[in-house]
Amino acid sequence: MTQRLTDRVIALTGAGAGIGRACAERFLAEGALVVAADRDAASLESLAAGEPDRVDAVTIDVTDPAAARLLVDRALERFGRLDVMYANAGGAFPTPFEQSDVDYYRRTIALNLDAVWQAAQASVPHLPHRLTEAQARSLLGLFVLRTSYFLLLRSLLGLK
Repeated sequence: MTQRLTDRVIALTGAGAGIGRACAERFLAEGALVVAADRDAASLESLAAGEPDRVDAVTIDVTDPAAARLLVDRALERFGRLDVMYANAGGAFPTPFEQSDVDYYRRTIALNLDAVWQAAQASVPHLPHRLTEAQARSLLGLFVLRTSYFLLLRSLLGLK
């Protein structure tokens, strides 16, 4: 395995399981320092136990507007900087469209849209490479379009 990410500081949400956990493990294998965030403290503890000098585990709920700022602050406090923010946390709640309500909609948007925007807002001032405003707007527009399309299809088709 190469060490392409040696000493890069990566904040990663959804690091407790699934794609997020696999990414955290790969980042560590590539030499990164990882600030791993998830709602599940136990899963984060098992990740941090294997690399205590290179992993800082942060138990947060990314739908909390203050969570992204806390995650960035932890990266700055523990490792002195932030090189990458990977807002990986996301998902859907298995509910047929007919049984969903406005609270379901708001939870889904908070997890899949708001949390990513909050992570970007909190991290961009600390990242070494800045996007131009046009680049940032393009990326945000693409993200919103893609996520909205996924949520609409899931709701209409009753995907679980």
